[in-house]
Amino acid sequence: MAAYEVWATNDPFEWTQCLLETDDRQQATAKAQALFESNKFRFIAIDHDGNTIWSNDPDTPAEDN
Repeated sequence: MAAYEVWATNDPFEWTQCLLETDDRQQATAKAQALFESNKFRFIAIDHDGNTIWSNDPDTPAEDN
């Protein structure tokens, strides 16, 4: 299992798509930034080992990591 996962959704109640799994934090951050700038998805998050470390969804706050 990869250490970092980038998730995206347009559904305010469910995270629908895992768009990247990687062990590279920089790659995960770059993918999330590109998705954010594309305006294709309403919400984007980065998970690290099952914990959300970054999210633009106010209902999915990032945990201290």
